[in-house]
Amino acid sequence: MKKYIIILGLMLLSITSGFAQFTLNVTVPAATTDTCFVGGGFNGWTMTPLHYVSTSLDGTTKLFSSSTLPATFAGNQNFYLYNATNSWASTSTPALSFYSVATGVTSQNVTVTAWKNAINYTFINVTVPSAVSECYFISDQVGWTLPTNAVKMTLKTTNTSTKVYSYDYRGSNSAHPFNGQFLAGLDGTTTNTYGQKTPAVNFTNPGTGNFLNFTVTEFKAIFAPVTTALQNASNDNALIKVVDNKIVAEGVVSNVSIFDVHGSLIQSVNTKGVFSSKTLNSGLYIIRVDNKAYKQVVN
Repeated sequence: MKKYIIILGLMLLSITSGFAQFTLNVTVPAATTDTCFVGGGFNGWTMTPLHYVSTSLDGTTKLFSSSTLPATFAGNQNFYLYNATNSWASTSTPALSFYSVATGVTSQNVTVTAWKNAINYTFINVTVPSAVSECYFISDQVGWTLPTNAVKMTLKTTNTSTKVYSYDYRGSNSAHPFNGQFLAGLDGTTTNTYGQKTPAVNFTNPGTGNFLNFTVTEFKAIFAPVTTALQNASNDNALIKVVDNKIVAEGVVSNVSIFDVHGSLIQSVNTKGVFSSKTLNSGLYIIRVDNKAYKQVVN
């Protein structure tokens, strides 16, 4: 019996050994955005994300880690660390590359003192009304023509009344100038339909660092998919209609929010089932039902 147990144990060991993993812990400057990637010969120089763990008590560094790297990562392999996109401009500095530890070791600690993108990127964050479902950045440097996905911003955070979108603006130095604005949708007329309204003036780079935060409280209009009541009922399990100048939504799961066409929050309620808004003035409204947005006209 003992012989069979030993054999079974060896078989299990041989099976599970193929799933061994390597843990990489990376300490970076606290100014690093909440993204960190590793790339090297072990993954074909693609991007493998590391996960944010914590910020040091003195607030000077952040720790990123991953325990999902393959065991083959170990063995003196050359690799790079990236702070943003897979670009030489976003690798660590002063050391351009690192080497993994010897085969058989299961973890490694690495410290990055600075990023090359400290002189190549400006990280732009904009706070907008939560009705905004897509946001674009246009400027004198990236172009005032029709915005494309190349300047589409990435959603970072969201809450009941606001969202924060981000854009990694590539340039030649940390304070490279720009004169630009934000759009709450994509159309062929650039700023005429979905351009920012408040503030009405363009934003400029104050030259104070790589992380810039702006706020747009109102847009000329906010893009939202136009969905009929019939389509809502069949596709989204939500029936939206107007009764006595009130917007009524059926099939609500958790939350309903109503915004005017400029993105100002009119009403937000956590509820389930049937929702009836307060009495509304005539006009176009955006109603968000369980994180799906629709246009609704009140006559």
